[in-house]
Amino acid sequence: MSARVNTIREQALSLPPEERERLYEALLVSLDGRSDQDHADFIAELRERRKAFVNGELTARPFDKILIERLRK
Repeated sequence: MSARVNTIREQALSLPPEERERLYEALLVSLDGRSDQDHADFIAELRERRKAFVNGELTARPFDKILIERLRK
């Protein structure tokens, strides 16, 4: 990564968790050209999966596999 990207990454990681989550969501929406509704659905699904995992209703799966599955739909 370039020095500029590393600086941005370090600044993003220093944000409080709730701001980091909003930044992540905004970057997902802006970087891949998918519609806002696709992203709203994707974010809602991620939140449900996280909630289910925290509640012990879902076993952990690598995030990359979840992302790949979702993007194929």
